[in-house]
Amino acid sequence: SAWLVSVPKARTVTEQNFPAIADATVKQGRHAKENSGVSPVLQVLRHSNPDRNRISFIKFAVDGNREGIHRALLRLHGKRVSDYPFDDSFTLRVYGLADDTWQELDLTAESAPGVCRTVSATERGAITLSSPPVGHMTFTNEGGFSEIDVTSFVREHPDGELTFLLIRELKWPGEDSDFAGVELTSREG
Repeated sequence: SAWLVSVPKARTVTEQNFPAIADATVKQGRHAKENSGVSPVLQVLRHSNPDRNRISFIKFAVDGNREGIHRALLRLHGKRVSDYPFDDSFTLRVYGLADDTWQELDLTAESAPGVCRTVSATERGAITLSSPPVGHMTFTNEGGFSEIDVTSFVREHPDGELTFLLIRELKWPGEDSDFAGVELTSREG
């Protein structure tokens, strides 16, 4: 007797990097009409004073068949910044948005998709049970890279432009602190 085992040829795995095509931080409060699309840093900060709130957006263009993607990672470089010198970490939420119509040089808190106009929070109806956070990123005072798996969002997104919203919201204990935020390297930086 014989036993025949068929082993398919191994798939060639190729790695591709997609740089951001647009990114910007929106500032709330009295800065709500300002655009910071050419800044070398992106910021995320939640503060009791709306003038200090910062929410960031990053857009990517992905070509080709996204269903064949084995794994997609969002990788950002940044560091925690704080009014206090003690070492700690800062965690922010990352949402994948359906609205990719914003432009880097036009984005302000008044035109930003999916966020409230005066408080660091997602807009009611913009984020639903079918669009939970795609992940959380944590940064320390030392700085460095943080990455999360965004494969499902990339595969299921209806078009080739992908927008990620980076925000600190008051949802868990300890997220109401005013003294820390994150600065990320933007595409201009």
